[in-house]
Amino acid sequence: MTKQESLSLGEGLFSKKSLIYFYINTAITLLAGNMFNYTLIIYSLDVTQSQTFAGSIFFANVSPTILFSFFVGAILDRYSRLKILYLFQTNFIVSGVILGILILLGKMNYELRYILILLSIYNGIALTFIIPGRLTLLGNLVDGKDTAKATMMLNILIIIGFGLAPMFVGLIKQKYEWYVLFFFISSLYFVGYLSLTFVKIKETVHTEKETIWFGLKRGFVFLRSESLSIELLILTMFAIFMVGPMQVVHLNLRKTYYS
Repeated sequence: MTKQESLSLGEGLFSKKSLIYFYINTAITLLAGNMFNYTLIIYSLDVTQSQTFAGSIFFANVSPTILFSFFVGAILDRYSRLKILYLFQTNFIVSGVILGILILLGKMNYELRYILILLSIYNGIALTFIIPGRLTLLGNLVDGKDTAKATMMLNILIIIGFGLAPMFVGLIKQKYEWYVLFFFISSLYFVGYLSLTFVKIKETVHTEKETIWFGLKRGFVFLRSESLSIELLILTMFAIFMVGPMQVVHLNLRKTYYS
């Protein structure tokens, strides 16, 4: 075996390990992140007894994605994708710890309910970077021929994390207090965060001379030329907004059924 072949084999094994750690990070943080968002909604309903307020928690979480997602792609091209994920994945850890401490100390009440909205926005900003950040990072970890298979795996993890989150929240909440649940979610997210530190890639940062605004203009020109892209964006928007009412309304349906 030549030296070049040895280096290629070593890089291949190195890349596979990074991909495995990436999937571990994705699986755990998706589960923990969905658990946090779901818990925040049901906790806000418990504190305020208001479906409107609980719905506003969901809206506060998704609104940053609607407002800022067009800027994120340009930022991910210009800065380290790993560092961006390092930065914004801490949001959920910090939010869980803050809420856990406030509840444990008996400080969290109706008067402080707007803290829940602020934390929801705080995590919504993080999601605006984390979701596309995962996809672009995946492009650094796999070859072009394996992109479809890797993306399918990522989508499966998204579905599993979203589906299992309410079940785990319910199981924990049956036996423990709210603060335990928030501390558990933060700890789980931290475990996922640690696995991200083992992901190693060759950064492909573009030092482009064009401004972010010019890049956005080119993006909108592309959207106007591709009607299918616009239709997919509209469909995605409706799909996201359907989740909020379902999460809020089904809680009352459950209470009505069991009462």
